Amino acid sequence: MNALNIHVIALAVSLMFSAGAMAQSVSKEDYKAGRDRITAESKSARVSCASLSGNPNDVCMAGVEGNEKFLLVATPMQAMHRMFA
Repeated sequence: MNALNIHVIALAVSLMFSAGAMAQSVSKEDYKAGRDRITAESKSARVSCASLSGNPNDVCMAGVEGNEKFLLVATPMQAMHRMFA
């Protein structure tokens, strides 16, 4: 049983390092272009939220900020998926 735990831990550590190696293969230019696109889309969404006031504005801004954070994380993942698909 103890040997099984050691093997599971070794597997988890090796997968962690291999995921880090794959993440490094996304070029800086691709990452920067994706980040700039997301930022531009977020700015235009914020402008559309400006016409609202009160709670609807708060809800709209929270949605924009959440979507921006999600896309900033998801973009490198999608780039890695395209490289290995």
